[in-house]
Amino acid sequence: MTLEMSFRRKTILLCAIATVFVWRVEAQTAAVSDSAAVQLGRAIESDDDNARQIRLGRILDQTSFIHRMEANCPPLKDPAFRRGFIETFAPNLPKIGQSVASAANGGSYRLLREYDSNGVKHLLFRSYGSHGLSYHDYSLIKVRDSVKASDIYLYTTGESFSETMGDLVTAMDAPQDEAKETDEVKAMIKMRDNMTHHKYTEAKLVYDGLPQKVRDAKATQIVYITVVQKIDDSVYEAALDHFQAIFPHAPNTYLLMIDLCYLKKNYQKGIEMVDKLDELVGDPILNLLRGNFIKLSGKEEESLGYYQKAYAFDPGFSMNTRTLIVTYAGLGRMDDAKKVIVEFKQQKGFQAADLDGIYTAFPSLKD
Repeated sequence: MTLEMSFRRKTILLCAIATVFVWRVEAQTAAVSDSAAVQLGRAIESDDDNARQIRLGRILDQTSFIHRMEANCPPLKDPAFRRGFIETFAPNLPKIGQSVASAANGGSYRLLREYDSNGVKHLLFRSYGSHGLSYHDYSLIKVRDSVKASDIYLYTTGESFSETMGDLVTAMDAPQDEAKETDEVKAMIKMRDNMTHHKYTEAKLVYDGLPQKVRDAKATQIVYITVVQKIDDSVYEAALDHFQAIFPHAPNTYLLMIDLCYLKKNYQKGIEMVDKLDELVGDPILNLLRGNFIKLSGKEEESLGYYQKAYAFDPGFSMNTRTLIVTYAGLGRMDDAKKVIVEFKQQKGFQAADLDGIYTAFPSLKD
């Protein structure tokens, strides 16, 4: 088998389960100033969905990303393998940032802070949209006159893109039975394709047929959890329990455990998981989740204070704002609810449909 054929066979799976990456000629990089980092962060935050897709599609620096990948990917140190990798993935660099941006479509992308760690400037964002709640941490560098990212850490996977891709490339390059590998590659492609086309039962059947080692890979687990969430709560709950067992200390475990605590009605444990996540990200909007757990415990009046804190931080975060309105109304504080409605209508991205359910439940709020 030629090098080109072997490399392409081994990279089919990577295309199916992760966004792809690229490398180019060496770039001159430098430190990023506070003002330049904040300027970029505010620009990303203010973009609409389409503009954010374009901007984040250009944000990764190819050379720096590949350099970070090498730490988890010994095969890339081989010149021939590296050339094959570059050729195969070069056209797909924009897909990384675009996939990150798409998670917030129809929702919000909020800059939480700019900070320094080990001499590297970072931007931390909260993403909330079609893919739920997550956090994205960008490691910044300056390439000539532009501020770029060398990597993006995703709290949904509990690792950076470079780690995920490095591990996947290494796993696919490991010696194994080629006939069996080809079957596994085809199965993973089919699983991902079924999920994309909302064929969740079919995707689960494919997963069930994979070897245990492949099933327990973090990337596979994330896809599987997404699939079974659409099928059955009990299967979803079991999948979350399994993920926690095999990745107990991954930061994304906190995100997943919050959902599990809702399902199991373990509200005190849910608050503990929110607190642990908040220690990492420092996001006042997490008061929404604290309030939800407290309200579910039967303490509606106590929950109000948490929704108020979240609203004070980000009145444009529609999920919390709607919850605050409903809570005010449920407590008989109609004037307060109407005041928030007036302010809500002035927020960027407000849609009249956001209030339909509230008006149905509390018709007097339309007055």
